[in-house]
Amino acid sequence: NKQHVPCLCTSTRCDTGSTRLKKSPVLTYAPAVAHSQSSLESRWEEWLTSHPTRRLHCRKPPTCSAELQRSCWTTNCRNDPQHEGVLIFLAPGQGAQKPGMLSPWLADQTARKHLELLNEAVDFDLLEAGSTWESERIRDTRIAQPLIFASSLVAAYAAIGAGAQPTAASGHSVGEWCASVVAGALSAHDAIRLVAARGVAMAQACEQGPTGLAAVLGGTRADVVDVAQRHGLVIANDNGPGQLVLGGPIDQLTEWVAAPPSGARIRRLDVAGAFHTDAMRPAVATMATLASTVTTNEASIPVYSNRDGASLTDGQQILDQMIEQIALPVRWDLVMDSLASVGATAAVELCPAGSLRGILRRRLPQIETHLVNIPSDTSSLAVSDLRTTDLAGVSQ
Repeated sequence: NKQHVPCLCTSTRCDTGSTRLKKSPVLTYAPAVAHSQSSLESRWEEWLTSHPTRRLHCRKPPTCSAELQRSCWTTNCRNDPQHEGVLIFLAPGQGAQKPGMLSPWLADQTARKHLELLNEAVDFDLLEAGSTWESERIRDTRIAQPLIFASSLVAAYAAIGAGAQPTAASGHSVGEWCASVVAGALSAHDAIRLVAARGVAMAQACEQGPTGLAAVLGGTRADVVDVAQRHGLVIANDNGPGQLVLGGPIDQLTEWVAAPPSGARIRRLDVAGAFHTDAMRPAVATMATLASTVTTNEASIPVYSNRDGASLTDGQQILDQMIEQIALPVRWDLVMDSLASVGATAAVELCPAGSLRGILRRRLPQIETHLVNIPSDTSSLAVSDLRTTDLAGVSQ
């Protein structure tokens, strides 16, 4: 039942490729015949236009017709290291929430089932919050964090079910909790329970004193940090060159906003307090106690940590660092450095998607980012040879 595949390449590279082809259970090697490289590339592009997800997994065009069929016209692309891309799942953080963002997912039978199960783990109506509540109401930290987590997770399940197979995952602030579930380090049930508690604990920490955050665009990093530190402020988020978020007591923050560093623009953020600073230490203590009862697993794919961009697979380490991260700055700049170092080729940003794509475009324009905000956004991710996921963790 073997298929005879004509190789149209006369280059020496084809000899190496033909050795690989001989090992394939599907394809066999045929004598070489000269061909046009431009014609080959044209056929490759034509195939990818019809199967867009292959752009997520094939780093480079094949060097001969047989290799083209080996890597893209069969179901063996993921088994060939030379053509395996690096696809990253990214989950956004607080501030990305939008009114009605769960409505399209509730209309999908599978997603609705997942959301109903997640809803059982929180003390408010997650489905109503994500479909009918206005922006002011879902801005509350207690609501926003589990709502964002749930929307990102159902988007991740839909993307994986449609064929997208992540090589690694990461998330910005609360988004890191979704990444830990995608990676298999935590069950969905444990994660949303802890995320809901995280929102409450952080809100309570904000009530202990007036603090806030402000975003800085432009200016040199050294000047921005120097002036901020003189006002008693610290970095809460580092999103890459020219994009810092600083936090601290409201009075000092107000003074700093009134006298920005040269070349910098400052915008106060509409948040309850100075997240990811020492103001959140009480929340860390609360969460550490709650997390002590949770069982973790070895992650099946790496999670890039907000702490230092490190690639983590130890479930307990991932959980411990997410707890500590509540009072530490989000180093998204280091996460992007890690994506660059592993040669990330594509990213799927999960619902509510859009905020991270802009940051990636400025720092890593070579990464193609796909947004998954509604179920139909997964249609471009459909291929037949990628795994689906075991969703048992949702109902535990």
